[in-house]
This record gives sequence, C-alpha cells and structure tokens, in this order.
Amino acid sequence: MGTLGRPDEAAEAARHADITGRAGDLVDGPALLDTDLEPAMAPEGMRAILTQGALSEDERIGYGFALGHAESGRGNPGAAMQAWRAANTRVRERFSFNVTGLTRWMQAVPEVVRAWEAPAVNDPVEGSPSMIFIVGMPRTGTSLVEHVLAAHPDVDPAGEARTVGSLIADIARCFPDATYPHVLRRLDAGALRDLRRHVLTRVACAHPGAAVVTDKMPGNFVHLGLLARLFPDAVFVTCARDPLDTALSIYTQWFREAHHYAYDMAEIGEVLRTHAEVMAAWDEQLPTANRLHIGYEDLVSVPDGVIGTLLRACGLAHADACFQPWRHGRHLDSGSARRVHQPITQDRVGRWRHHPEALEPVRARVRGETQSPSCHRMR
Repeated sequence: MGTLGRPDEAAEAARHADITGRAGDLVDGPALLDTDLEPAMAPEGMRAILTQGALSEDERIGYGFALGHAESGRGNPGAAMQAWRAANTRVRERFSFNVTGLTRWMQAVPEVVRAWEAPAVNDPVEGSPSMIFIVGMPRTGTSLVEHVLAAHPDVDPAGEARTVGSLIADIARCFPDATYPHVLRRLDAGALRDLRRHVLTRVACAHPGAAVVTDKMPGNFVHLGLLARLFPDAVFVTCARDPLDTALSIYTQWFREAHHYAYDMAEIGEVLRTHAEVMAAWDEQLPTANRLHIGYEDLVSVPDGVIGTLLRACGLAHADACFQPWRHGRHLDSGSARRVHQPITQDRVGRWRHHPEALEPVRARVRGETQSPSCHRMR
C-alpha cells in the first residue's frame, strides 16, 4: 500500500498486524507454487534459464524451486536440495524474521486460554451449517482430508477460509488497546454469543443452504482454545505427519507472504516443536469428544479405514465418493491441488531419508520424535 501511494491504508494494515500479534505468520495464504507439480521442462533447460535468462527475482526463485522438484523427480536428491537451498536462501534474505517471537506467541495462546474463565456458548443460529475445522501444520494432509469430505453430498468446503482471521480482526477492532491472545480475557459469555452469531451468519451467507461447511486453514490449530468456546458443537480434525517429512515438504514450497519460518530448516524445526507443545496443551485443556486426530501415514496406508472413521466422527453418512476423492473435480487454491486429484498412495512417506543431513537441524529441534501418532480419538 505504501509503494502505491496509499500511506493511510498501509498504516492501518500495520496497526492491525500489530494488534493481532503473530497470527499472520501461521494462517495466511496458500502457496504460490504447487510443489507436487511435475515440471514440464527438464532440469537442463531450467538451469540454462537460471544461468542465462533475464529473470526477475520472483521468476528466479520460482525456477529454483521447480528445478529442485525436477531434479528430485530424476532421482538426484543432492542436486534437488542444492536448488531448493538456493531458492530458500533468496526468499529468506528478503525479509527480517525472528522465529523466537513467533514461537513465544504460539506458546502464549494456550497459557492465556488456561486462565480464561469464559464458558463455551452453544446458542442456535437459524439457518447456519454445522462446522468442521481441519487444522495442523502445512503439508500434513489437511487438503486431502478436506477433499475427502468435500466429496460428500452434504458438505460444502470453504478451503483455506479467512473466517478465523477475520474474527480476530473484529475482536482487535473492539479492543484496540489489547493484543491477541491477551484480548481474549476481555471476552465474556455475552461477547462470545455475539461473535458466534456473527461468524455463523457470515458462513451461512457464504454457503447458502449448506448442511456442513469445512474450514481448512491449517494454522487455526493455535486458535483451538477460542474456537472450542465459540463452536463446542463443531468437529475439529487435527492432522499430523512425520515431522521430518513435514519439514522437507514445507522447505520445498514457496509460500509467498506467509510462513516466514519456512525457508530455514532450523526455524522450521523450532515451529514444529512448538506446534507439538501447543497441541499437547490443548489436549490437557479442551474437551476431546468432538476431536479426531489423523496421522498422514495412516491416511495413505489404510485410507478406507481412516476415511470411514472420519465420516463417523463428523456425523456423516457413508458416501462412496469419499473413498475415491480424486474423482471429485473441485478446484483447490492450495499447494496440494495436484496431489489430491490423484489416487491416494504412500509414495510421499519417508522422503526425508533422501536428505538426512539437510534435515538434521529439524531432527535436533523435535528431539528425535519422527513418528506421527496413529489415527485415534484424542484422550
């Protein structure tokens, strides 16, 4: 906004970013580049363009990520990691970022919620749909889970909706002298009822006639304490994956304006560890009857069993289409768009083993915990 000669709008955006804390580092925006897209050009052609072409900085970064995927597809993990590392370095040099600030903010959210005395509210809102929130770190199967549910005739998928981000911005406007999550202490049962009605009315308007709506913004995992009070009747699906595979998949993706930690392995490891801590805190604090945990490895190895469990947890009748979600032709605004339109396979499991040295900073920060839990209801 500032470079476009609109300083007032730029100042307002900066003010709201400050008020809402670090939420944008986790919940904003799909990736620019589909990491799973098989490049149409051979690595040799991409290298020629990178060394000889007159490219903008964005184009150079994009070709760098694509070259990494092309080399990986050729079975050249060393060359692939070299290309990804060069592209990530270019991105990381474009902004200043302190991962400790993000992780401390993440840790503060359940700490504040633990002392927040407001009760959950469950007032009916006429015409509103049932909600399913699908959360987790990026690249842990959230898109696939939503695509499975989207194939059900009763489900209307919202994708990476800005519902929760807009909700936090609304709260910030009401209490401009407090930051998130500390502002939550200002919300009593009456305020929560108003917010619940406001959000569900907005969702109903965006999805007229829908019985069930999914919200698949992965970073909403950090807001489960707020969401559990606003929507105790919702279903929360939490996704997880081997942290080393998660880290590799994040590192090979260009997220543009979000996920600033995604371009450095050590920073990815810090966020993955903190994510695990936040989820453990929610397990201690929040009801578990309406939560289902899905491990990516289980979903791709025994899809029929996991999908059946998912449908039952969401109160949905059996639907054959959900067991072949790749036949569902819906458009996805996600870095996983191509993958979810293909049959479910296990070929993405254990990919980190091709890059053990590059993943060592992640391993060190997640304390060697490289196995994701099986599909189960959280206890």
